[in-house]
Amino acid sequence: MVARMTRTCFLSSFIIEADTLPETGNVHLISGGLMTDANGEFTTNFGAAHHWTSIKEVIHDSPAEKVWELVIDDPAGGWASYRVERVPSLYPSSSTTP
Repeated sequence: MVARMTRTCFLSSFIIEADTLPETGNVHLISGGLMTDANGEFTTNFGAAHHWTSIKEVIHDSPAEKVWELVIDDPAGGWASYRVERVPSLYPSSSTTP
């Protein structure tokens, strides 16, 4: 599969997932294996590519609207993500129980 990421297309060379979120109906898109060459162009050449990942949530409309996006990238190393799950919050509940 050729890797491409545009405003209307969401594809990855490897590790890809799309889940409908039951709470909102939005779509959680995980592109865990994006690869670009030395010129920043998408490639499928695994050995010569720079590896990075993108996780985003979009509204399930046409056209889709991005709610949020997380890009994990480091020029000094490569990244991939696998089995990503959305959590409601990183913070404990504000309610207290006796």
